[in-house]
Parts: sequence; structure tokens; C-alpha cells
Amino acid sequence: MPGISVSKIGGIYLPKKGGVELQTFRTDFLLSKVEKFLSIDLRDIASASEVSWHYNSRCKTCEFVDDCRIDAKDSMAMIPYLSTDNANDLRLFVKNTWIKEKKNKKDAEIEHLANLFTVDDNELSEHVNKLMTITPNNYLINPKLLPLIKHDNNHETDIEDLANDFSKLSVKIDDVKIKDLADCIDILSIDDDEKAMVNDTTNRRIKQIIKYDKDRKKSPYIDAYVTEKAQFIGTPTATFPQQTDHNLIITMSLDPFVLLPFAWSMCLYTNDGQVMKKFQFAESISKYKDENQSAFVSLMDKFVTRLTKIFEYLSYKKSRACIFVYSEQEKFTIQESLLKIIRLDDVSEAIQHMTTRCLYNLFEDCSLLLAVGGDIDNSSEIPGQWREFPRLVCLEQPLSENVAICVPGFYRFIDIWEQMVKPVLEDNKELLTALEPEISKIDLEDIYAIWISENANEDDINKYHLLRAVFVNVVIQAFYALVKKSTDDISSKLLFSPPAFVFSEIRSFINNYLGKLYFFKQFEAAITYYRTKSVRHKDLVLGEIKSGLRVKADRFLKKEEKEKSSTWILQCIILNCDNEFHALEPSSIKEFILVDDTAEGILEAIRFSDMDYKDKVFGYPLTVLSLSSIDNTDPTHRVIQLKGTFKKNINIGATYRLYKRYIDFNTDKVLKMLIEIDEQPSSIFIDLLSDPNKWGSSLSDGHTYPEELKDTALELRDSFSMSPSQKEIAAVILDKRLQIVWGPPGSGKTHFLALFVTWYLSAFKPKPTENNKHFMIGVTAFTRSAIDNLLERIATVQKEGNKASDFTIARMVKEFKNPIDNVNDCKAEALPKKILDAKLGTPGKPIVIGGTVWDWYKIRKEWNGSWAGCNIMIIDEGSQLLVSDASIALECLNPNSGRLIVAGDHMQLGPIIQNTYPIYGDNHPLIFGSIQQCLMRREDGSIFNESSFLEKGQKHDFGPCTLQLRDNWRMNGELNNFFQQIYGDDYISKQPDLKLNFEDDKLLHIDNPDIRNILSPETAITLVKLSLQNNGQDNSQSISGLLSEKVLHAEADVVAKIVTSYFDSLRKPDLQHRKPSLFIVTPHHRQRQAVQSRLNEYLSNPKYNLKINTVEKMQGQEADLVIACFVFLDQNEIVRESDFLFDRNRWNVAISRARCKIVLLTTYEMLYPKSMDIFFQKKSSEGWVYLSMIESWVKKRYKRKDKKKLGIIEWKIDGNL
Repeated sequence: MPGISVSKIGGIYLPKKGGVELQTFRTDFLLSKVEKFLSIDLRDIASASEVSWHYNSRCKTCEFVDDCRIDAKDSMAMIPYLSTDNANDLRLFVKNTWIKEKKNKKDAEIEHLANLFTVDDNELSEHVNKLMTITPNNYLINPKLLPLIKHDNNHETDIEDLANDFSKLSVKIDDVKIKDLADCIDILSIDDDEKAMVNDTTNRRIKQIIKYDKDRKKSPYIDAYVTEKAQFIGTPTATFPQQTDHNLIITMSLDPFVLLPFAWSMCLYTNDGQVMKKFQFAESISKYKDENQSAFVSLMDKFVTRLTKIFEYLSYKKSRACIFVYSEQEKFTIQESLLKIIRLDDVSEAIQHMTTRCLYNLFEDCSLLLAVGGDIDNSSEIPGQWREFPRLVCLEQPLSENVAICVPGFYRFIDIWEQMVKPVLEDNKELLTALEPEISKIDLEDIYAIWISENANEDDINKYHLLRAVFVNVVIQAFYALVKKSTDDISSKLLFSPPAFVFSEIRSFINNYLGKLYFFKQFEAAITYYRTKSVRHKDLVLGEIKSGLRVKADRFLKKEEKEKSSTWILQCIILNCDNEFHALEPSSIKEFILVDDTAEGILEAIRFSDMDYKDKVFGYPLTVLSLSSIDNTDPTHRVIQLKGTFKKNINIGATYRLYKRYIDFNTDKVLKMLIEIDEQPSSIFIDLLSDPNKWGSSLSDGHTYPEELKDTALELRDSFSMSPSQKEIAAVILDKRLQIVWGPPGSGKTHFLALFVTWYLSAFKPKPTENNKHFMIGVTAFTRSAIDNLLERIATVQKEGNKASDFTIARMVKEFKNPIDNVNDCKAEALPKKILDAKLGTPGKPIVIGGTVWDWYKIRKEWNGSWAGCNIMIIDEGSQLLVSDASIALECLNPNSGRLIVAGDHMQLGPIIQNTYPIYGDNHPLIFGSIQQCLMRREDGSIFNESSFLEKGQKHDFGPCTLQLRDNWRMNGELNNFFQQIYGDDYISKQPDLKLNFEDDKLLHIDNPDIRNILSPETAITLVKLSLQNNGQDNSQSISGLLSEKVLHAEADVVAKIVTSYFDSLRKPDLQHRKPSLFIVTPHHRQRQAVQSRLNEYLSNPKYNLKINTVEKMQGQEADLVIACFVFLDQNEIVRESDFLFDRNRWNVAISRARCKIVLLTTYEMLYPKSMDIFFQKKSSEGWVYLSMIESWVKKRYKRKDKKKLGIIEWKIDGNL
């Protein structure tokens, strides 16, 4: 709900001003989920013999935490911070290895009972009692027994019956013990070529969970259990510094009732652990005397003043310093407290400025935008630069990641003190003696308890905060001691060293929106950089390649001599073809790092400073190569060619690793543009962001056409075969400066733009304005392919209408290749001079110029002040172009008379955004997204919320500047009917009778009835529900990953059967001689590769039009038949990827590619997810609603008996894992 937020500690923040606009949700689709819960899930819950539980860090705040800690002792929870999924995998591993052998003798008894089809109550009781006698408590009842627990064979069990029957069993299942796991560890050391009791996937999975050391053949958790001393796990980490000059430790306590801090301390230590007394501070306020806002402001004023003093010292010394807090709670409290000071009205500007600077020098996340506020009239202060490594270290994270202590669930202060600090620092008797009696008083809960007591005083609170800082310091020293004890090469475990401290300045923006966009662009680049680097770190931690490519050097093909170096082409064979690596595409950009296939090689890649070389094309310290070609003919044997200068000798036959590096040529251009706009006295970009409706209607009389000329031009629309909705939009554009063209799937958006440009330039023959030599129309889009597509359409329409002499078309390119007929290619840097020298275009006649926003940046720079700007700027695929990037194109418009046309569909895939950003009020533009949606404002100026599309009976208010193309040139009538739920009833199919063109519509030559029904032309949407035929096996009790792997291949097998039958079926003659087309759309690359490996004969045969790709690659394309693959059975996987799998726009793109038919492969688990987490997030809940809309539509459409099986197919796959 807008204006309402939930505190991490508890409670709800209500808005200070105005009312709250309540949001509505689709509850009708939840009814089936509710019905399933009442009829199935609740029965299962009631019949359960026990409630499963696992003790871990989520139990910290529970009032029963200490009681459960006693129960968890010696259980699997003795591996702290263990997730529920990992705990389950460990239990299954133990049961499948050690317990399984003991249990074999009991299976005969259970099987005998399970095979009895009819038993009366006496027999049942006798068998159950016998079973309980022979079955130890830690063995599960065989699932085959459960259906037999009934009153009689003819009476269906209800919830009460089940609850009563199962309560009589009283089966207590003790958790698997940590000692059981210790007994099973030896099996992990069995060589791969030997017969292990578990498969390779399980073996790897268990090793990763327990941090198994293959050299020592031990787990640090088991060692900690045996020795009762802390063990260094040895996971390479970037969350703890390799070496520092100074460590600044900050502590802060929070009053949970008023959510304000009541005490803090900060202490600066040298790297040998010695405190610097002149930088040791502590302050607090009284619970009963000072708990008010003025006391809070005073407390935080002292905090930022002291912090500024320390930061200035560290900057002066150029110290390689790190800042430490112990807990996430302290980190959150510090950040929230600083933000509160910045937002308070009665705090001086000097304090707020100092606070803002401290905030930006401590933290790096999206919440910093909350310091800016939402009022356009307010200036904004934004970080001037971004740091490569985080400056603030939360000590809880490296401790939980890299220290094994023998305690259940999570680490308390006393655990770290007893098992880590005391044993490691046992020689420092004085320090240990001083801290020992205070350990129980310096945890945050303990300090709070003292603070609220009647005899509390500020000196005591300050003392305990300073002691807490001392404790944090000794933990840091103990951590370093553990690392040094475990390895001689600290740099192989602690991967980063902090740079020299710089007390960063902040940049002030006059315009509030520009400051936020500046932050947004920096932060997006920083997160992209972090994620690019993190995949290398992940491979190093796991000990296997997950995110990069493992290649074998095959041979050198070619050598090219240059002035200073030699460039070679190396052919390599990809060894991990099944890896979900980003789609490989040839490029001249050197985007790959080549290193040895060793831990040392990965460390080289990690230490490579991508940020320093983000926009460099030479001078790299490592081998950096371009991908010159790729052979995908055989997905299991992919061959690539790498081009570049090799910094090391390459051994043919040796293996190497290939990682993508972070490349960014453009972020700095956007940042410079935003600064330039902010310094200008006026700006089209700011005017558009502030009020697009006002700007769109600001066309002055001097820049309109005479009515007589307009009437003549409007009559010419018929000669261009415009549809009614196309005519309407063309006419409206003449009287506006801003027009947003909303083009749903198949509406011919790009073709309309081509028609409009050709019609406009030939009908009005506009003359140059001001000091331009040509009337100029600019064309841009998110991708070059979209720009090329539009320019090619314009050239085609121009040629077909014999309008070639009316205007010139030019395209800005990097390289002169892939020419387009009747389009002139030119490099962006040279284009202004060519136009001025009359080497491009006919003097006095219009010119259409297409290029990316980065090309327009170069043009603007080259033209300098001698250019009046474009008369019209067209942004195609505006739903994919970021607002920040669009600023460049918009500033290329003529400021006095320039017009803007933005075309796109915000209901399809939008721009790639790495983070989630704050949501401001309805009057704040959506600047952290696409330019199209940002400019779509209602009549009252409020933002256009796309989530309203799924509201029942919603009447869309697009505002005065948006019109929709209402023609559906792609889909048949049935498909169009479904999409009318989203795009409105006036979205009309122009080809309602389209069908799959089989010679025999009944497909009697296909033996499999399910395949016949799936391909039947009688239905436009078929839902195929895949499920496991378990054959007695409980797949919910499978090691994580095994189920997903099984389903992946089963899905690919089903798709292959459908595709084979589709292409092998005879067809009626096609007058247009079109090949039957089929798209297979997959969410993941691993699905694409699995399907592709089964369909090579069709992919390599030119007579078949088959494409297999992810949703992102299919946008803008169409096919007769589309198969969408969303088969996921693992509930944990569905929850983990819910934001991706239940992305409403992704679903919309996948389904809307079809002309005749869509076949959706999914599962019961996707349609009815068990976890409520999916419904907590609006984005994923809307995606689930979209999927439910499909199911509901199919059920209603084909509810007649003769068509019921055509709409929904139940397909069983082998469930044995």
C-alpha cells in the first residue's frame, strides 16, 4: 500500500499526511487455491504424525529460543546457520547411507502391509502394532501404508477421521544426529570411479553443505563438534579484509518502542588491535529523562560530528581502513538513524549536510535515495563516486560463513567467546580476564535490559558500549589468527584489501529527479559490476565451474600482425555445454578473460580490476579476448574461436576458464549528460519529467500547419493503407508535441511508425527550421536491431510509395556491414560534417537519421552549439529504454518546436534493472524504469500504474498523450479473445480464422492421443500439466537438484515428441509458400539446451522454421505455433525463482508470440504453489494471476465434454529418480 511501510523490528509506519489509497487484488483466482487447501492440504496437515522443525538463525527472536536450543543439541542443527533445505538434504543423505542398511530387514514387513488391499480395524491395529514393535523411532512409516488408514473401504476419509487415526499411531521421528553424519563422512571420500551409495550430484551437494575439505577429508563442522573449538572453514571470501591499517568499530543500541537509538560508541584501532584513545567515543541518553526528539537529534549530532572527525583523520593518513559493526541490527539502526536526521525539518542544514556525507561514506544501497525525498522543488545530494568494495563490514556475516563452532542454530556472544576468542587469544590473559565478567552484559539485548532498569545511568551504558567495541576488536583479532593458522597464503582466503580511505564528497543537484537518476545510474552499474565479479568468486568457493566456461584449447588458426602486438585466433572446445551460461554471441568487443583451469587461475580473474578497464580496449594485465565465432551445430560439442593478444603461453589440449568481464562504455556519458542538464537554465528532459501532459500540448501557433494543408494530408492516409486506429493516431500527432503510441502484441507498431514517417514527410514536405539545413527526424531504440528494423520498414514503405526523392534515410553504425537498401551508413562522429558539407541528403529536403542514444550523444557533442536539434524524435520500443538513457535523445530535440513520439508496450519486457528502488507517491514520475511508462500520466498528472491491468473490469486511463493501436494483425480470433482481457475489448483480430494448416485436422496418423489433442487446430490454447508418476517413490524426499534435473530432461522429451509430430504432419497447400513455423520459449538457457539437443535434425534443416530461445530473445517475433516451457516441480526452486518465473511481462511475451496456437507446458506446482511467499510480493503474485487467467480461460472456453481434453492435457512422466 502506498504510504505504508513495515518496520524490520515490528510494527507499521502510517503516512504522516493525507489518506492512504488502498490497493485491490484479484481474489477470484485464489479461490481454487483455498479449495485445495481445505480439501487436500488441511487433511494432510491434520493427519501428520508430527510437526517437522529445524533450529537455525531464524529462531533468534522467538521467545522459546532457549528451550529449543536445548532440544536441538546434538541434532543436525549443530551445523549453525543451516537452512531448512540443507538440513533436509543432510538427513536424507544419512538415512540413505547409514540407516538404510539397518532398515533393509524391516522393508519386507512394511511391504507386506502395504500390499494388503482390504483390512478391517482389528487387522489394521494388529499390523500397525507389529510394525511399531519392529520399527525404531528414527525410521519413517512407508508412504504406501497411509492410504490404508481408513474406517472402511467404502468410506472416504475426512479430516476428523484422519486426525483421530493418525494420532493413535503416536510415531515420534527423532532427528538425525550430528554424530550420525560424522559416521557417514567417509563415503564422501570414495573416488568417482568407485561405486558410491549416492550419485555424483548428491555427493557434491553434501560436500558443499558441510564445507568438506577434500585434501584433509574432513568437515570443519565435524572437527568443531569433536574438539569443541572454533575451526576456520576456509571459504574464500570478499566479506572480510585481507589487511588493514585501521579498524573503526561502531556500536549502536535501539529502543524498539520508539525506533530511535539511545546509545552508541565508536573506537578506532590500529591493525595490531591497539585502541587510539583520542578516537574513542561513547554517548547515551536516559530512558526516563531524555527520550524525546531533541535528545535524539543531540545524540546523532554528536555521532556524525565524531564520525566526521575520524573520517577526516583516515583520509588525511590515506589509511587502508575498514569500518566494522557486529550485527545486521546495528547496521540497520545506524542507517535508519542517519536517514531520520536528514528528513527532519527542524535540523540545521549544516548537520544534515554532515549527516548525508557520513551516510554516503558508510553505505551503498538503494535506501540512500530515501535521503533525497520526493519533492521536485528540493535539491538533492548524491554520492559523487562509487566504491569498488563495500566499506562497512558486518562481522556476523564472515563469522557465519567462515567459522565453525560447535553450537546449534546460530552463534551467541558467549559461544564466540568460549570457543573462538578464548582458545585463540589464550596468551593475552589480561584482556581475557578484563572481559570475562562483562560478556553477559554487552549483547544488545543485555544493554537494553540495563538501560530500561530503574538504576541505569549513562556512564554504565557508555561503559558497556565501549566494552562491546573491545569485544568486537578481539573477535577480529581472533578471526585473523584462525586464518593464519589454517593457511600460509592469506590472500587466497581473504580476497580483498581496502583502498586508501577517501572521505568522499557529495554532489548537489538543483533538480531532485536528476540527482536520483544520477544515483540510479551509478548504482545500477555498481551492482552489475559486483554480480559480474561474484560468479568468479562463486566458482572458487564451490570448487567447480558454475557460471563461466571451461574450454579446451584445440588449435591456433590465424595470426594477425599489428604495430605493437600480434593477434591470434584460438579455437577451443567448450567442455561444460550444459552450463547455464549467458547466450554466446560473436562480437568484436574483448569481453572475456582467459585464465588457467585452476584455483590460482580463478584468483587471477577475481583480482583483475574490471572497473579500471571497463572502457579500455587494450593494455590489460591478463589475457582478454573477443569471441569471433561460435559453432552451435551440436549443442553437446560447441566450438568457439577466441581472438586477441595472449599474455601467456597456451598449451594445446590444456583446459582453461573463460569469464565475462565487466564492460561499460556508456554510464559516464549518461552521468555527464545529467550534470549538463542540471546546469542548464532550461531543459526539455526536465519539462517532460515534471509534466508531460503540459509539455505535450505546448505546441505554439507558429509551429502548426494550416488547416487546408492538414485536410489534404489527412486525405492521403488512405493511400498508405492505414487502419482506422492508425489514422486516428496520425491525425492526433499533428496537434501535439508528445504522442505515446501503445502497441500491443501484433498491432503493427513498427509498421505504423514507418507509415507515419513516410506519409508525414511526403504529405507536408516540411522545411528546415532555424539554422538546420534539413528538417530532421531522429530515430532511436534500446537495440540496434530495433533501429535497423524500423529504418528498413521506412525504406520499404518509401520505395513502395515511390517517395524516395522526398527524403533521405541515414543510419549511424560502428562498422560498415549488413547494409540496408536505400539507407546510407555513416559513423556518428562523421555524420554532422557530412550533412553540413552536403555529402549526405538533398539540401532543403528532410532526412531521417537512426542510431542508438550513444550515437546521438556523439552527434550532440560533434555538432556543439551550431545545431538546432531534431524536429521529431521517434523512440521505438520505448518500454525498454531507461529514462536515464533517454535523456540523451530527448536533449537532441529542438527546444522550441521539437516533437516526441514514443512507441512500445509496457506490458511486455521492460528495461533490465538490477535492483528494487523506493516507491514514491502517485505524483512522482516513475523515473527508475522505461521512458514510455514514465511519460504515461493520467489526466490529473498522476502516474500510470500498470498493475491495474489485472484488475477485474478495469477501465484504462492512459491520459491525454497516449493512444492504443487496436488492430491485432498476428493472432487468430481465439487467441485475440484471451488478450482482450489485458488490452481491452476494442483490440480486434484482423485474421480471426487462422489455424494450424494440417492436411488432416483430426491428425489421425498420430498414434499418441495426447499429442493429437495438443496439436489439434480446434483449440488456440492448450494447457499441458506434467506430473510425476511416482511408482511408490516419494520425490518430495529427494536431494535438492535431483528432481529439477529429472524434470528438465522429461520436459525436453515431451517437447521433442510434440515438435516431431508437428513437422512430420502433412499440410494443405499454402498460397504464400510459407514454411510452418514453431517457436519454443524457455525461461532458462539450460532448458533451451536440453530441448535443442533433441531437435538438431530440425534446427539444421532449412525446410523447417524452428527457433528455440529464451523469452528475452523472442520479443518482437512470431510463429504459427508456440510451445512455452514452464515445467517446474521443485517447490523450493519455484519459491527461489518466483520473481523470475512469475514475472507477468515475461508470461505476456511468451504467450503472445503465437499466430495460431500456444501450447503451455507447466505443472500443478506452478499453478498451485504451496508457499505463500509468492503472494507476499506484488510482482510475483501478479505473474501467478496471469498464469491462473490462462488456466481459467481454457477451462471456460473448452468446458464442453467434446473439447475438455483438448484444452487441458494431463501428462504423466516417469518419477523414479
